[in-house]
Amino acid sequence: MIRRGVAIAWATWAAAAAANAQVGRPVPRARPHAQLAPPLEAAGLPAADRLLAASGDEGRMRAGVDRLATLGSTTALERLEAVTSDAARPPAVRLAAVRALGRHGAHPVAEAALARVLGGVAWAGDPLDYGSLARGTAALALAAVGTPSGIRILAKALGGSGPAADAAIEAFVAYPPADLAGLAPRAAPPGRAFVALAMRLGDQRAFGPLRRAVRHGRGALQAEALVALTWLGDLETVEVARRWRTRPPSPAHQAAAARVLALARAPGGDGDVGEPVRGEAPRSAAGLERWLDGEATRVDAMARLASSTTDDTLAALLRASSRAPTRALALRALALRAAAAGHGEAPLDDSIERSLRATDPALRAAAAWSRALLDPARAAALVESPDPVIARGAARAASGAALAAAARRLVAEVAGANSTAFALALRDDDAAALVPTEILVRLLERPATAPIAAWRLAQRDLASTDRRVRDALASPDVLLRAHAARGLAASRASGVVGRLDDAYATEIEPTVRRAIVAALAARPERARRRTLGLAAALEPDIATRELARRALLAGPLALDDARGRDVAWVSVAPETGLPAPDALILTESWAWPAALDPDGVAVLPGLPTRDFTVRLVAAAERDQAPGSAPR
Repeated sequence: MIRRGVAIAWATWAAAAAANAQVGRPVPRARPHAQLAPPLEAAGLPAADRLLAASGDEGRMRAGVDRLATLGSTTALERLEAVTSDAARPPAVRLAAVRALGRHGAHPVAEAALARVLGGVAWAGDPLDYGSLARGTAALALAAVGTPSGIRILAKALGGSGPAADAAIEAFVAYPPADLAGLAPRAAPPGRAFVALAMRLGDQRAFGPLRRAVRHGRGALQAEALVALTWLGDLETVEVARRWRTRPPSPAHQAAAARVLALARAPGGDGDVGEPVRGEAPRSAAGLERWLDGEATRVDAMARLASSTTDDTLAALLRASSRAPTRALALRALALRAAAAGHGEAPLDDSIERSLRATDPALRAAAAWSRALLDPARAAALVESPDPVIARGAARAASGAALAAAARRLVAEVAGANSTAFALALRDDDAAALVPTEILVRLLERPATAPIAAWRLAQRDLASTDRRVRDALASPDVLLRAHAARGLAASRASGVVGRLDDAYATEIEPTVRRAIVAALAARPERARRRTLGLAAALEPDIATRELARRALLAGPLALDDARGRDVAWVSVAPETGLPAPDALILTESWAWPAALDPDGVAVLPGLPTRDFTVRLVAAAERDQAPGSAPR
C-alpha cells in the first residue's frame, strides 16, 4: 500500500504539471513525501537492506531501492546516495537510486546526492553509459523541485560546458525557471549553454545577459549571443551584424552576421535562416532529368519526379521510360503519380502489361509492383504468381486481399528466399492473424523479419511464447526490444504492465524507452500510472516525457499509426558475385522488411513519414527441411 501511494503521488503531480503547462500556468514544483513514523522506519530499513544485499538479483535490489524511497527518511536517503556511488552495483540499480532520490529532491541529502550525479562524481564503471541517463534524471529532479539551492546547482552547471551543462539545459526546458536572468552571472558574460537555453525557451528576460555576452564576450559566445538576441526580437543587433558583415572578426562572426540579417529580413541577408545545403538536388524537371544520367543520383531524382504533378516532370518520366537504364524506375514513378491522381492511363497500363512479360527480371518486378499498386483486385493473383520476381514485387505494394495471399505464401514458404517479401504482410492485423505462432518464431531468427515478428509475437496471449518475448525485450538489438515493447501494448497476457515497468527500469536507449512508454500509454490498467508518472517527471528524452504526460491526462492512447501516405525509395548497388541483401526501412517507431528487386531497388508505399533510414541485412536463405541432409 505504501508503494502504491508513492506511485500515485508521482503520477498525480506529473499529470498536474502537464495540465498546467498546456494552459500556460507555472509548472508546480514537486515536494518531498511525508516521512514515515519511526516504528515504520525501524521495520523498513532492515527489509530494504536485505533486498539490497541480494547480490546478482537486480530485481530484488531495485525493490530495496524502492523501499528506501518509500521510507524517505534521512537515513534511507543516505543509503540511496551510497547506492548511486557504489561502482560494484549494477548500473540499472544505481539509476533506480537516482530516480528514487528524485522523489525527495528538496531534502538536503537527496539534493547533494543529485548534485554529485549531475557533476559525474558519483558515477564510474559504466560501459553502457547509464551515467548519462542518470545525469539527465538528476538535473530534471533538481529543476522539478525548484529549491533555491537546487537552482543554484543547475545554474553553476549551466555556466560550464560538457554533459552537465547539456543536462541543465534540458532540465530548464522541461521546468522553466522563474528567473531566467538570475541563472547568469550578474556582471560577467554568461556561458554558451545559457545562450542556447535562452533560444530554446524564447524568453526575453534573457536580454540583459545576452547583451553582456555581445559586449564583453569573445569568439563563438559573442556570435551566438547576437543571433539569440535577434531570435528573441531585439533588432538593435542589425547594426552590429552589418559591421561584422563588412569587417568580421572571425568566420563565426561572419556567419552569425548573415544569420542575423536574414532573421531580421534586413538588406544584406541571404533570406534563408538555415545553413546552405551542399549538393542540394535541382528543383527543375530539366535538372532532375540530368540527374537520371548518374548512377549515384538516379533513384533520388526519380523519387522527386514521382512526387511532382507538373506536366514537365511527366514528360521527363515518359522520356525516362523509353531508355533501358531508367525504364524500370520510371515505371514505378509513373505508377505512383497515377495512384496519387486516383486513376491510371492507357499508355501506362499497356507498358505495365508488356513489362510483366519482359525477359528482364528488374522490369518484371517493377511492373508487378506497379500493377499491384494501381489495381488491388489483381494484386492477389500477382502475389500468388509462380514467378518469384513478380510475387516479390507485388507483395511490397499489396493491399486488401493481396495481403492475405502474401500471408498464406509466407506460411507455405517461410523457408524460401521470398519470405522477407511476404513478411511485410504482417503490417496488417487481418493478414497477421493468418500466420501461426510457430512461423513468427522462425521469422524472429532472421535479421530482416525479426522486428516485425517480435511485434506480432508479443501481442499473442500464449504461454509458449513468453520466454521468447522476454528474450526479445532483453535483446542486444534495439529494434527487437522496441518492437517487442510495442507489441505488449495489445497483449491480453497477465502481468504486461509489470513487464513493461521492469523493461523501463533497465533501458538505456531513448527510442526503446519511448516504445515502452507508448505501450504503457495504450494500456487500460491503472497500474500503468506508476512508470508513466516517473517518465512524465524525470524522463530526459523530451518526446518520451511528453508522451507520458499526455497519457496521464487523456487516458489510454492509441499507438502511433504504422501506416501512412509517404513512400520510401531504397537503392543498393549490386555487388558482383554476392547475393543481394535485404533491407530494413526504419521510421522513428517502426522497422519494415524490404526484399530488394533484381535491380537493387525497393519502393515501399504506406509509410507514416518520409523521414526514414535504411539498414542492410543478410538476405533470407532457404532453410533445410527437418531431417534433410545438407546440400
